[in-house]
Amino acid sequence: MNKITSAWKEFAEDTPFEFRCDLTFKKSRRLYNKKHNAYYWEKLTPELAENNITMILDRLNRRVFKNAYRRHKKQLFALPVIETNKDDRLHTHILLSKPDFIDDDTFVKLIDDVCDCAPFAYHERNIERIHDKKASLSYNLKTDCDAIDLKNTYLLTNR
Repeated sequence: MNKITSAWKEFAEDTPFEFRCDLTFKKSRRLYNKKHNAYYWEKLTPELAENNITMILDRLNRRVFKNAYRRHKKQLFALPVIETNKDDRLHTHILLSKPDFIDDDTFVKLIDDVCDCAPFAYHERNIERIHDKKASLSYNLKTDCDAIDLKNTYLLTNR
């Protein structure tokens, strides 16, 4: 592990992550072009995967915090990482905080529901409570920091 990855891991350790979500994306999706009256396939790119994560986290934050998310920017802490597996399928590992006013089962159901709405959502997903935060952070940062989705990362910054 290089110095930058170690620094990321050390910085993220203060954030109260309680859940990990391992989500797999479809390789492509079928779209309809009205102009040509034909279907075509849109292949998933890292940018589209990032947009899917944005959509998932946005919907999850709206469902959890309601108007406070929109008005006061209240949101869940998140550390998403985008990776490719051996079959060239993009997937993400997201570490999430959970608010105290939601029980674990309801939170897992909320995550599952918002994931179903993403355009490249795939049925393979694993959502579970974190038992060892250091191990989860190490797993998320196993490749290097380039895999971190900075656009959707939200960490605790008050030290």
